[in-house]
Amino acid sequence: MSQFEQRANIEFMCKLGKSASETLLALQQVYGDTALKKSAVYYWFSRCKDGQETLEDDERSGRSSTFRAEKFLEKKKTKEKEKENEKENEKKKKMKENQEEEEKETWKKKEDEGGREDVEEEKKPKEKMEKKKRPRF
Repeated sequence: MSQFEQRANIEFMCKLGKSASETLLALQQVYGDTALKKSAVYYWFSRCKDGQETLEDDERSGRSSTFRAEKFLEKKKTKEKEKENEKENEKKKKMKENQEEEEKETWKKKEDEGGREDVEEEKKPKEKMEKKKRPRF
């Protein structure tokens, strides 16, 4: 059962004039393994004796009750994804740079091996296509 129900029963037993140990035994008899622990029963019993009738816990300092772990974890995952994307983009950029370097080296080798004629021949079909695209007047 709920803690609040047991706290209400502790308050009830206190108002009946029972002792804290009698209250503990009664709670254990009724609730069994789910009964509040001895320290909790004695704590709530002493609060009742002192005249505090609220069954709610006292406010505590520290992290606010509005803290939401889900939102925090979601923001953390978003930041991690952004970092992964940045790393991926860096890898792509490096790969592209490496590919461009390889192409330059390939062109340089072709120029050295076959002379300028081979390079110019490869460029010629492109030039012809560019000429076809131009309108004639």
